[in-house]
Amino acid sequence: DEEKEKQIKEVFAQYLPDKNLKIDIKELKNKELPAMIVNPEQMRRLQEMTAMMSGKKIDMGFLGDQVILNGRSETILNLPLVNSSDAKKAEELVNQIFDIACLAAGKLKGERLSSFVNRSYQYLNSTK
Repeated sequence: DEEKEKQIKEVFAQYLPDKNLKIDIKELKNKELPAMIVNPEQMRRLQEMTAMMSGKKIDMGFLGDQVILNGRSETILNLPLVNSSDAKKAEELVNQIFDIACLAAGKLKGERLSSFVNRSYQYLNSTK
């Protein structure tokens, strides 16, 4: 429903590192995929032209990117909400979901990559 979608978007908006990212919820075919990063065609072409003209690839960060959250994913649907007692867990989940989406899109670099790897190791060690 619309109220739940609004609450999920609020959670992501609060914890995402880049406040300019557009957040949208769509029902994707694969229920296992919680989120993905989409780069609009115009931005992709602009980046390619800039790289071709300058002779090197320029990292434009998340300029124009959109985070698509899967409305069919149990991970997204069961996300703790902003004002819940599980705010810390919500922040960790949002960061992990976002980092996995960035990794899949080839945009996870630098400090976020290190943070993602460390968080993943901590998770693996906590399952003993």
